[in-house]
Amino acid sequence: DLSRAELMMMAIADVINQLVEAHEQGKYINLNKPSALPRLVDVIAAVPPHYRRALVPKLKTKPICTASGPTPMRATRARYDPHLQTRHRVEQLKQLGHSVEFIVMGETFMALAEEY
Repeated sequence: DLSRAELMMMAIADVINQLVEAHEQGKYINLNKPSALPRLVDVIAAVPPHYRRALVPKLKTKPICTASGPTPMRATRARYDPHLQTRHRVEQLKQLGHSVEFIVMGETFMALAEEY
């Protein structure tokens, strides 16, 4: 029986072979369609050196939002008060010279006090 690491390496090698084949045929590569993939760092590490420049940019992912990002930090500073968060953000954008158009979407505000 093959170990988990060996199976993972085989899966990664297969993904890379498919990427190389698609690249050579000029086909569109969509990595969001498969339901399960090995870790992206493992896939990138397995790309042959002479294909790195062509394939690695196609393997980039979207950044992950974290609790230390700007929006969660603004919410924390405003003690999670939506009115305060919004007011401070609009003021900040105006100070930066942006024109601000405010659109209220959703129905959460309906649960708040009428004065809000």
